[in-house]
Amino acid sequence: MPILGEVRTGKELGNKRFYNKYIYHACLDCGKERWTGYDGGIVNALRCKTCENRRKAKINPSLYKKGIGSGLSPQERNICTPKWKAKISKTLTGSPSFWKGKERPGLGEKLSKLTKGQRRSPKSEFKKGQFAKEKHPFWKGGVTTENRLARGSKEFKEWRKKVFERDDYTCQKCGTKSSVGVKVYLHPHHIKDFALFKELRFEVSNGITLCKDCHLKLHGLYKGGDVNVS
Repeated sequence: MPILGEVRTGKELGNKRFYNKYIYHACLDCGKERWTGYDGGIVNALRCKTCENRRKAKINPSLYKKGIGSGLSPQERNICTPKWKAKISKTLTGSPSFWKGKERPGLGEKLSKLTKGQRRSPKSEFKKGQFAKEKHPFWKGGVTTENRLARGSKEFKEWRKKVFERDDYTCQKCGTKSSVGVKVYLHPHHIKDFALFKELRFEVSNGITLCKDCHLKLHGLYKGGDVNVS
């Protein structure tokens, strides 16, 4: 245990600053003992950090009264105390709201409605198709497969929606359906194979709704051609 007034180097204390000197000193206000800088026979900090901040806060309250690290208690800072809350409540009681009875412009309206009729500069506005295929800087000459293009097309998404609506979003194999607290992932399944019967890809009569488990199980049992979903 060090004694008050003892001087050591940073290397002895395990500090990164090997050659700096430190003195074991007691805070003038609270008496807390700690190591502090000792430069040229002068103690760098006569008070600990908390006491020093409290001293500064009392000297200049306008700068420190709201500071979280000021060292002052909430009562000393006069922030969020019951007395302060009561004072604010009494001041605001009976005073009308600024927006009471007034229409707030822009609130509750969609951005599209607010900007309707407004146009960007012809140089900056987006034009449909301006980055399509070879116009895009990352175009690779059409490497996306036909199957992937077809499954990501607008026609496929419309076909899937119609199949789900016709089957009431219910798996036609096990009868499961999403409900409160239960989420069921549905897949649209082609009765006639997607790859072999291109002309039937977007025929609603060629689709059936299955849950994810039933769909994977079905394709694990049957390969290509007609698939029996009864």
